[in-house]
Amino acid sequence: IHDDPEPEPEAPPAPPAAVADERVSVEEQVSETAAAPHPVPRSVGRPSIAKMHLVSAGLDVTASVTLASGARTATGESRGLASPSGVHRAVAVATLRAVEELVGEVARVELEHLEITPMGTERTVVVLLTLLTAQGSEHLTGAAAVRDDVRQAVIRATLDALNRRLELLLTEA
Repeated sequence: IHDDPEPEPEAPPAPPAAVADERVSVEEQVSETAAAPHPVPRSVGRPSIAKMHLVSAGLDVTASVTLASGARTATGESRGLASPSGVHRAVAVATLRAVEELVGEVARVELEHLEITPMGTERTVVVLLTLLTAQGSEHLTGAAAVRDDVRQAVIRATLDALNRRLELLLTEA
């Protein structure tokens, strides 16, 4: 007769991010993703959205996006036309300028295309970027579901396109 101890019950798996409560803010969603365990410890976390600010003046709009990565923050700015597509492009480019500030002279990033497209009953922001480093250039794509604010989805899609490259670039900065 063996007195094997009862195996301890496993903790229930965490719900996927797509099932997370929609009332959670975008910043918290991004932070939860950044806090996910990784096989190799990182010294610097992926950037998360700290703040977005838009100023409309006449026919122009100025977008300012502040990203946080670990203890560091960086702000990028961009001007565009005060049209819906101009605002979206300005927000994406401001996000890229903030990323460039975080990584220093290690990389430059250009917005090639931004589109808001229907996916079933929802809308999704899709971006195409060109990343230029000393190793060459490559096209990167990212996507994010539109929840409450299209502009927040633009930032998340832009960061999504860069997420695998950013960890490496941030450790080089």
